[in-house]
Parts: sequence; C-alpha cells; structure tokens
Amino acid sequence: MKTFVFTTTRDNKVPRSFFEALTYGGSLEGSEIIALVAGPLSQDQETEMQKFGRGQIFHFNQALPQWYDTFYYLHLIQSFFDEKGEPDLVVLGASEINQVLGPQIALKLSAGYVARVISLPIQQAPWRVKRYAYSGKIISHVELKTEKAVFLLSANVLSPIELGAGNFELWNALPAKGEGVEVLEIKRPESKQLLTEARIIVSGGRGMRGPEYWKPLEELAEALGGATACSRPVSDEGWRPHHEHVGQTGKIVAPDLYIACGISGAIQHLAGISGSRVIVAINKDPEAPIFQAAHYGIVGDVHKVLPVLVEAARRLK
Repeated sequence: MKTFVFTTTRDNKVPRSFFEALTYGGSLEGSEIIALVAGPLSQDQETEMQKFGRGQIFHFNQALPQWYDTFYYLHLIQSFFDEKGEPDLVVLGASEINQVLGPQIALKLSAGYVARVISLPIQQAPWRVKRYAYSGKIISHVELKTEKAVFLLSANVLSPIELGAGNFELWNALPAKGEGVEVLEIKRPESKQLLTEARIIVSGGRGMRGPEYWKPLEELAEALGGATACSRPVSDEGWRPHHEHVGQTGKIVAPDLYIACGISGAIQHLAGISGSRVIVAINKDPEAPIFQAAHYGIVGDVHKVLPVLVEAARRLK
C-alpha cells in the first residue's frame, strides 16, 4: 500500500505535523511511505529528517513564493504523482494548507476523504476511522466505500517516533504555474511562534480586564518558552491581534500545555483547544465552564496568580 505524506516548510523548518503524519502512515499494516517536502530546509532540519524519517522522502528544494496559491501545490503534487505513481492512501498532518489541499487531492484520486482523524484506523479494508465532529463535541466513526483514502489528521494524534529509517533525497521538478493570484501585502505576526506549532500556550480572556494588564501573561509565556493567545472577545475588542485568537472561528491548537487565564470557557473556545494534552485554568469564578475542560484549575484572581507563576517558572530555568 503506497502511502503519500506531504508538507510545506516555513522559515526553513518542517512542522511537527509532518512527522506525526509519517508516524501515522508508517504504523499501518503494509504501508510503504513516499513523502514530499516542499520548500527550503536548514541543515538542522535535514538532520531531523534523518532521525524521524520513514520510507522514501523527497525534497523539492525551491522557494515557495506562491504559498498562498493552492493550485501551485496541486500542480506540484500532480507532477509528483505522474512521476512516482498515484498512492493508495494520503495522510496529511494538521496545517492550514493541508486543510485546503486534502479535499482537492481526494477529488483528483477519486478517494474518500476524512478530516480531523484522531486515531489509527479501526480497520483497513474497508477503511474505518474515528474523527472529531461538531467542533469536537462528539467523536464519529466513518467507514469509506472507496478503495483509496485521504486522511487529514487532528493535531497531536500521536507522538512522532524516532526511527531513522528514511531515505532522504532531492526531487527536481519544473515550478508549478500559479493561477493569477496577486499578493498586494504580507503582514507577518509579531509572535515568535506559530500558535499551531507552539508546544506551550498562555492565553487570556476578558478576565484580564484590558490590554494594559497583559504583561504578566506575556512574561509567563516567555519564561516557559511558549506563545501567547487570546479568546475571541479579546481580539474583537482590539486588546490583542486577531492572529492570536484561539477557538472554533480562530486557530485550532493542540499544545502540550494550554494555560487559560481569565477565560470563562465558551463552547467555541473549548472547541479550539480540545486537542491540548494538559489544560490549566485560572479563574476567580469556581463555576466557570473552563474548569469542566481543565485538567488542573486555580480558583483565584488571575492578576495575583500570574506573578507567582512567572516567578516559579523563572526559577525552573
């Protein structure tokens, strides 16, 4: 069973979601991995590829000025399929570009498509998998009637396994042509980390009272080596930039640790953080819904609790 895995690079790095997809595909019975990494890589990242690699990994080592144009990637992937053969299964890690590409690749392959897959298949013939549905409120079982399949994984489905069993080599192809998309301006977020890649996130809600009280939250994120985020009301009020908004209508995140500061826990916000391994909630209201989703809770004034946590985090360094 030929299994195709795809990713793009960002800032010369490969996202963790790619290694999750490699591990997922490599865990299936009879799976032969063939993967494509598009974009430049640093030397350190090539070393990572050797550590976590599986099967045949091909590197399209060119700048990706047309990252905003999904047709660019569709042309690129089709060229890859024309040369290497069409796969039986496509496994895509959780990323913004893969969310768009997944259904389109499925259409090209006449394959069944399942998004937000949360575990290894229950069975392979026919394919039967579990996925999040209704913004993560339920888990549904999906059975595909097609021979081929495309799976888009949820974040943190499983931890990448270090095998060092991959064959990494360059793949040359003619650059795909764009479809007339013109970029007028690019605004890069000020945050040093992408929320979708951050392993630790410290997030604030309306309980923070205003943007002028955000410094302790930022200090805690810095001390822990994490990123900052916020709830939708905070970004709507203009306290924080919209790219920090986490929730059903914002970023879907799945860090190892999510610290919710002054966030009540609306269902839309909980849908965006349901993949977090550990959730810590700080809220003065013991009845706040966030405590129902949290693994650990601190009932208290966030403005008194945060400085204590900052001091403790700094002592850990």
